Amino acid sequence: MRWSEIAEAHHRVMHPLAQWRQINPPLPGETTNPEKWGKDLGSLPARAGVWDDEPVLGAMPTSVAARLATLLTRHTGTPGRCWLAVWEGYGDLAGRWTAGPRFDVPDRGMHLLVGPVAAAAFPLGDERWPLAEPDRRLHPNLWWPADQAWCVATDVDMMTTYVGGSAETIADVLADTGLEAHPVKADDAVTWDSDTINRTTG
Repeated sequence: MRWSEIAEAHHRVMHPLAQWRQINPPLPGETTNPEKWGKDLGSLPARAGVWDDEPVLGAMPTSVAARLATLLTRHTGTPGRCWLAVWEGYGDLAGRWTAGPRFDVPDRGMHLLVGPVAAAAFPLGDERWPLAEPDRRLHPNLWWPADQAWCVATDVDMMTTYVGGSAETIADVLADTGLEAHPVKADDAVTWDSDTINRTTG
């Protein structure tokens, strides 16, 4: 389901700074206090109904990755050569990918791979693991073409993906009805309480 559908069902507003726990507010007995969640946000209780699973942290659905890769292929002069980086800490990262060169970003060690832009939708996880469902597989956290025309980032601890690129590229991403995309600014907050429109208590 789209976040906009979930927000509408809860009489909330979908907007660029919307956060999951604000558009899908807690049930009786739950809390929105992050100190009570613990570090593993995936341990929150399942919800009854059609959205009883929370979005996967750090990974976009395979269908979304494939659609975005197809769109972004049109906006690079090097579609056959794309750098793809995946966090080294994933427990289900297939062993063959860990042979790739390693580099660091703040608080993250990454393995660097290379392939066509379409490879961003290729699953990198060990499919023997139980979470290897068709649309919930592990994909690169960072990917960008050799000509650096754009960059895609899905942080390990976030439910959202960010795309940076030219005004034309971003306009095409926003216009694609198959993607649930919103414009953001570089200084927009990304924390659990950055949704200033939808407020929850608990």
